[in-house]
Amino acid sequence: MKLKSLSFSFTFQELHTNIVLDDAKGKTLPAVEVFAKSLWFMKTHFLRAVSAHLGYEPHPQAVRWVLTVPAIWDDNAKQFMREAAFQGGLITSKQSDQLLIALEPEAASLHCRKLPGSTFVGCSQPEGNKPTFEPGTKYLVVDAGGGTIDVVAHKVRKDGRIRELFRATGGAWGGTVIDRQFLNLMVIIFGEEFMNDFQTQHPKDYVELLQDFEVKKRGEGESIRVSLPYNFCHFKFDGKSVQEVIKAYAAESNNEVKFSGGKLVLSPDKVNSLFKDAHQQINDHVESLLQRTKLKDTKYIFLVGGFAESVRLQRSIKDQFGDRVTVLIPEEASLAVVRGAVAFGHDPSTICQRICRYTYGVGSYLPFEEGSHREDLKVVSEDMVLCKNIFQVWAEAGEVIGINEVWRETYTPIITNQRGIMFEFFKSLKRNVKYVDEENVEKCGCLVVEMPDLTGDKSRAVDLEVTFGGTEIKVVGYDHTSHTRRETYIDFLSM
Repeated sequence: MKLKSLSFSFTFQELHTNIVLDDAKGKTLPAVEVFAKSLWFMKTHFLRAVSAHLGYEPHPQAVRWVLTVPAIWDDNAKQFMREAAFQGGLITSKQSDQLLIALEPEAASLHCRKLPGSTFVGCSQPEGNKPTFEPGTKYLVVDAGGGTIDVVAHKVRKDGRIRELFRATGGAWGGTVIDRQFLNLMVIIFGEEFMNDFQTQHPKDYVELLQDFEVKKRGEGESIRVSLPYNFCHFKFDGKSVQEVIKAYAAESNNEVKFSGGKLVLSPDKVNSLFKDAHQQINDHVESLLQRTKLKDTKYIFLVGGFAESVRLQRSIKDQFGDRVTVLIPEEASLAVVRGAVAFGHDPSTICQRICRYTYGVGSYLPFEEGSHREDLKVVSEDMVLCKNIFQVWAEAGEVIGINEVWRETYTPIITNQRGIMFEFFKSLKRNVKYVDEENVEKCGCLVVEMPDLTGDKSRAVDLEVTFGGTEIKVVGYDHTSHTRRETYIDFLSM
């Protein structure tokens, strides 16, 4: 089963465990199963390689797994990856601390900050020198991947750790934008039916065609020469050869393309047109960030990710911003994320403060206050008059949250013989949220804490402890009377 590119579709879809992926021939599989199988394979390969090196297989509890996701992915996607890791056998419990979710640009920054200056592309600094990151230094990380461009803004604290200045931003302007432009060109030249038939009848050759373009688009040449597979060159188009079709298109397009030695040659003007929109979107977005007051004194831009290996993108970024900030591109920019993920796995606290993306909280009851609470939310429970659907805030959108910062609250039953409390969690992009049923408030999870011991009636206490500021939110509930403990990572997939 040959699956199409996944990253673009997963940037925009609302992730849940029922999402399916289709392959080039229209066959489908649940997305979480595809990811789980992929992770299982990588886990198996890794353990086999480590065992061969060490002479023994490491204990499963001795391995910490780090999965990276684009920084602009929503909470749903992070939860999706945890579910896939569980199904793939990386962890034995969905709540396992053996799995860390790392944000790709953050991971890349950890790697880049340790590099000597001589290892950056085009850098003339002497061997051993490296960019300085004294306290107060601000920098952007532009993670140019296949599907998305993620940008994070960081500031170095006095203790050398990192504070996030703005929540991650970006968009679908990655390398696959160029790929789609190329495929659109192929459809214009050969027709949609021709390309669909070729993809269906020769899926391996179709993938090889795209892979060759993927490699060639990173090169320095003004033109691009894409190798056409043998089966493509001998695939008939309305009785005409591929060479004849290309020649006809060249004649009516001012020689934007030509056929030479089994290759489709794209002229410099055509190449520039393929890249123009993506470059413009990226530059405009970075420019908008640098214009913000907090980022006026930004010192560096790290350009990382697979698309960052494109010489054209490197040139575009340097031409646009090189006179104001130092643009640093590590050699093997496509590996910066995975190498940084290793550093993150050893010390997740390096990123010590983040900007909260949403306002998060829990639904609760409060004693009803006339004139302050909505009349339609008034309820009577035994001897108490309460207001339901209160949004009790943990943290607000835009707030600076410390790594592993903890929010705690104690709750008591509202009914004498209550045998449990179901906590429902909510989020909103708004600030100053008062009720959970307001517009643009979403339920994002729940946790049930059993209270089987009725001793103490309504004086029994349940503690709710919320740990956030990392890349996921962990919630623990504890019943003091029965010593029942429940914990979860907020399940964004089942809502």
